[in-house]
Amino acid sequence: MKLASHAVIGQLTSFGAARVLITGDYAALASFGENPIGTDIAVTCAFAQMRAPELMFPIRGIDDYGTIISDAPLLDWIVTRGQLHPRMEIEATSATVKMTQLFLRDLDLSMPARLHATVAGQEPVEIQAVINVSENNAFAFIEDDTLPKFMTETVPCYQLARDVVGPAAIGLINQALATPNTRMQVSMAAMNEFLNGLD
Repeated sequence: MKLASHAVIGQLTSFGAARVLITGDYAALASFGENPIGTDIAVTCAFAQMRAPELMFPIRGIDDYGTIISDAPLLDWIVTRGQLHPRMEIEATSATVKMTQLFLRDLDLSMPARLHATVAGQEPVEIQAVINVSENNAFAFIEDDTLPKFMTETVPCYQLARDVVGPAAIGLINQALATPNTRMQVSMAAMNEFLNGLD
């Protein structure tokens, strides 16, 4: 039984109380966090139920036309179009239910999905942000459009220039987590000016 998920290479790292998924050149940043684990990670979503407290993790779904959907396309579908198709059937699992069948109308899609990441053999861990470390020097943080919709619609997803590491990066991550509805764009010139002012 495999959860609907999207595979990434990276590390799960804690920055304060927040669990963050670091991808790309993750070694440059993950070492600044706490208790890093990785590197083959599966990212998935959990959804609240209408009549039960447990979160449900989708496995696969069948749309109104009988098409079987799984993995990232299923999670994208639920997050972006799920409320329009309440009769879609899905197989799902939870911490106590091995597998069950339900309709999308049984999930509370008015509540935001909760992003989780798993490393082989471990329980899913909820994450609060996804940060891709790259060689892009144009911006310190930009929204990463290369990720599946279920990730970018659920948590803040940013790209961090590889040159911005250490305390400056941690400060930016904390600011991003504190303002998840705002897409930060910090130019390298502005960052250098900021760092020069600390001397």
